Amino acid sequence: MAKGSNGEVRSQAYSAFDVQFINQESFEDMLRRTDILKIKIINLILTLKFGGPKGYK
Repeated sequence: MAKGSNGEVRSQAYSAFDVQFINQESFEDMLRRTDILKIKIINLILTLKFGGPKGYK
C-alpha cells in the first residue's frame, strides 16, 4: 500500500507541474523525496520478508 501511495504522490506531482500549479524546484524536490521514500519502503519490505523473527543483527 505504501509503495502505491508513493507512486500516487509522484503522479500528482507530474499533474501539478503540468498545469503549472507547482514550480520546477518544488517538482524536482518532490520527485527526489519520493525516490528516497521508495528506497526506504523497499528496504523495509525486504527486511520484513527475509529478516525473519530475529530482526536486525
